[in-house]
Amino acid sequence: MTKIVNRPKTSGSPHNGLLCGEHVQIAYVTNDLDRACAIFCNRYGVKEYASLDADLPAGGNMRVKLAWTGGTMLELIQAHGPGTSFYTDRLPVDQFSIQFHHMAYIIDGLPAWNELEDRIAAEGRPVPFRGDTPGFMRFCYVHAEELGHYLEYFLLDAEGIAFFESIPGS
Repeated sequence: MTKIVNRPKTSGSPHNGLLCGEHVQIAYVTNDLDRACAIFCNRYGVKEYASLDADLPAGGNMRVKLAWTGGTMLELIQAHGPGTSFYTDRLPVDQFSIQFHHMAYIIDGLPAWNELEDRIAAEGRPVPFRGDTPGFMRFCYVHAEELGHYLEYFLLDAEGIAFFESIPGS
């Protein structure tokens, strides 16, 4: 196995910029989750997924599939109904599609989370979606307009850590 000796270690803190936390996930949105999962299995070697389904406050719902691929988590998202345009606005209505949506970073502790919030506010970055599930995770999405996608940040609680540790690897 090739080892990259001078790979920088990250602190899980955004103190050096919004891309300098602990990158952990790449996410895609799709309008057919089963078909997208099959493509990632057959063409890209993903063998098994964990599932997460959620009803959203506005009335829509999401189906999510997650798998570790090496040291990066793959997230596939299919959303339907009211309050889901954040996930569906890049998808065509009349044909199957998989579209890149965001990269995600773990934030290491509440002080680093507060630092992130301060940095986002100071830079005037739009945060189109955020949430907090006590005991599981706090998250926010920053629109990185010049990059053409979102950056998600999450602060995991004990249940969130346990869930991430239960996600299968490929």
